[in-house]
Formats: sequence, C-alpha cells, structure tokens
Amino acid sequence: MNPDIESWWQCPYRSEPTIAEMLNDPIVHLVMARDNVRGQEVSDLIRDMAMRLGLTAKQAA
Repeated sequence: MNPDIESWWQCPYRSEPTIAEMLNDPIVHLVMARDNVRGQEVSDLIRDMAMRLGLTAKQAA
C-alpha cells in the first residue's frame, strides 16, 4: 500500500473513513483476496482517476 495515500487525497468529512481506512478493513481484504486484487492496485486506480478528474495535481513521470 502506498504510504502517501493520505497526502494526495484527504477526506473532507471526518465522519467518513479515509481511503486508507477503507482499504485496511478486514472485509475489504477478503473481497480483494477473492478477486486477486492488491491494495496498491486500488490506490493507484483511485489516484489516476483523481488526477483525470482534476482533483489533484499531476505527478511528473
């Protein structure tokens, strides 16, 4: 899992879980394992979508 996941996306409502908290949920771990998906893949997808939507600054390649 990317340790900087919270630095590029902060949840504006603290009553809602952050992305890192959701990815660390045991049920999410079970679903990701069932589907053979790693947490890093999910966080990369979320980061890419946030950049495409203009929610974050684009990173240099």
